[in-house]
Amino acid sequence: MIDSLRSLQEKLLLVLVFSLILYGCNNSAETIPTSTTESHTKWQSVLKNYTSTELENKIFNLETATLIDFDTLIKELKDIPAIYVGETYQLEAHHKAQAEVLQAIYNQSPSVALGMEMFQQPYQKYLDEYLTGKITERMMLEKTEYTKRWGFDWLMYRPLVNFARENGLKVIALNVPAEISEKVILNGLKSLAAEERTTLPEEIDTTNTRHRAYIREVFDTNPMINQRLNFENFYEAQCVWEDGMADCIARYLKENPGNRLVVTVGSGHIVYGFGIPQRAAKRSGKSYRSIMMLALDRIPTIISEATDGANLPAHYFWFTRTPKRAMLGIETDKPQEQDKGIIITRVIPGSPAEKAGLKQNDIILKVNDTDINDITDLRLSLKDKKPGAEVTIRFQRDSEVLSTKARLAFLE
Repeated sequence: MIDSLRSLQEKLLLVLVFSLILYGCNNSAETIPTSTTESHTKWQSVLKNYTSTELENKIFNLETATLIDFDTLIKELKDIPAIYVGETYQLEAHHKAQAEVLQAIYNQSPSVALGMEMFQQPYQKYLDEYLTGKITERMMLEKTEYTKRWGFDWLMYRPLVNFARENGLKVIALNVPAEISEKVILNGLKSLAAEERTTLPEEIDTTNTRHRAYIREVFDTNPMINQRLNFENFYEAQCVWEDGMADCIARYLKENPGNRLVVTVGSGHIVYGFGIPQRAAKRSGKSYRSIMMLALDRIPTIISEATDGANLPAHYFWFTRTPKRAMLGIETDKPQEQDKGIIITRVIPGSPAEKAGLKQNDIILKVNDTDINDITDLRLSLKDKKPGAEVTIRFQRDSEVLSTKARLAFLE
């Protein structure tokens, strides 16, 4: 993913691995392990009585098994030092909700910071420079290597970061360097050089049996992973992520007594608390609450699967509808060997891109009047377009530069 010498096959495998760990089993971070314990099933019984329409944009307190409004949520979070808002990365509604929580917590008490999985720790100084106006947004994205190291639509995270910027809040890069996690997932913690190991917390806890069982389910149900990788390495890589981010969170809370931290992170890292939250709480001694953002189409699965015997999956569920977006219908990457354009790695069948004649390996150079140098440029060029809007795409096929028109459409 970072190393240009790695084969495409290895790159694709690692992308799949990271996606599955971060999203959770069955491609979803909301999957919940099985248990028959009755003490934590009341919320399921209550949730069955609601329709999807009744739950849309509603917040559910799992401890009391009741629906609450946003104001009540914020009141219940008063004085809580660490607030985790778990997301499904590609859903814009989840990021809007995260921004609402951050703003409300700030209004409640301005001594708050934002912790983000989306940035890696070695690039903290560039985040700081952007927040203080020393560099532009574009420079910050380039210097943090956001597109390569995260890649999900920056425009969804932008309101969060800019709210922090406008109000003088600290934004903390939580994630460990991709080079470290990639090395561990392929060859285990033992493969790290002494200098590399010093970039991680002293303790990487691989002893939590419930956490291990959860990750084991991810591993066992995905043959593309379990036929290629060693489970112990796979599990160690997950713990590197969890403890690396937990340590960063705990250090902030200990160094800033009285301050609070809103953490935006994939739901797979907070489910049941045994990922990041409990590890951070152990280090800091600070309490936490977790809000898990869930798309409405996940409700039947959540209800049908019993909860873990020791903990609720989260303190709160916040239900959102999965929106449709006007899109071209392509998957893209930026070729390592060229400075301009992004390469089409896949054209979705029946999509506007296919109807416009675009093909795999075409390189998109321009959309309307916007030069396309990375995926953020492409998303910016389409952000405010409605379904049915026509865009002109300039692209390169082999050595020839061509032009076509595509009519955008809704895609799931």
